[in-house]
Amino acid sequence: MRVSVLHSPELCSEQQSFLTGDVAHNAAGDIVCAVQIFSGKTDASLPLPALRARYPKIQFDLSSNHWANLDTKKRLLKRVWAWVCAEWAKDELPGQPRCIYFLDCWPINLLAELDEWVKAE
Repeated sequence: MRVSVLHSPELCSEQQSFLTGDVAHNAAGDIVCAVQIFSGKTDASLPLPALRARYPKIQFDLSSNHWANLDTKKRLLKRVWAWVCAEWAKDELPGQPRCIYFLDCWPINLLAELDEWVKAE
């Protein structure tokens, strides 16, 4: 997983909204999905629905401050796991689906609560 955050000094003076991007890709480097987290409470804080529909691999999400939190991370992991299960079935692999998910050292990824949730799911 690669994580990047948009905090461009050029944008700070003109635009007051920021976003966090989180990308999940397979071992070959193909993007499974990307999440773009915007600051806000309703879909009005997201890009217009027509624009979102043009990018099905992007999960547009919200948090109170545009940073990933436990809920946004869970939604991303659920989407990635659904992809893993679908690929497993498509490839007719034996046994139960499994994957290795590399996380960086951002605080959200180090939460014991996230670790417990992943083990329980």
